[in-house]
Amino acid sequence: MKVGIPIGAATLLSLVFVLAPLSATAMSKRPVQMSPDIPVVMVSSYYAAKQIHDIAHNQYPIGTKLTITNPENGLSSYGIVAGTGPFIKGRQLDVSTWLAQELGFKGKGVTILVVRVASTTHNQLLAMTSWITYN
Repeated sequence: MKVGIPIGAATLLSLVFVLAPLSATAMSKRPVQMSPDIPVVMVSSYYAAKQIHDIAHNQYPIGTKLTITNPENGLSSYGIVAGTGPFIKGRQLDVSTWLAQELGFKGKGVTILVVRVASTTHNQLLAMTSWITYN
């Protein structure tokens, strides 16, 4: 995929089918892509968050705004990283119960979502850069 070219729902669905053979454990060990131009496919679940747009992720700095798309149905929303997690092996992202409902996977429990960085502050960019450089 080329950087900077928007991808459509058909491309997102093909990403899911290409990555489907990978185990959830193999996907969770890959480093996260920090570029806002590159979508990242993540195994996701939901949790009872304090705010409706809360997201838990281990690598994005707290306060980072992410655009999240469910490739199965094309529904999209945004969330803000509010904490670390998920703490269940094989999962890469936890979204609030409200976001799971809005993205159409609350009844399913676990799904694959496509994530993009929507906005960051200067300090968050520095934190991302230091994580990539030093860890």
